[in-house]
Amino acid sequence: MDGDPKLDRVCVVDYSESSRKGWQLMAVCLDTFPPKEFENYLEMYLRTHAPDKNRFVNMLHSTVYGGERRSVSDTCQQCRC
Repeated sequence: MDGDPKLDRVCVVDYSESSRKGWQLMAVCLDTFPPKEFENYLEMYLRTHAPDKNRFVNMLHSTVYGGERRSVSDTCQQCRC
């Protein structure tokens, strides 16, 4: 930063933990209910940004073509994003 120790302490953020939790939440959403209007956009996002592209896209397809679920599947519960 600018050499100000107060600013240096305030601006330190652990994005890796936030990112991991965000992908875990994405996995739960993908596994539970299908997107309504933006399936193609979401699939392209997953293909370019997801940590395990094939698994996330497969979860999306399973939910879109298999229907909404009432509970999270075993595959999603084992998510290690």
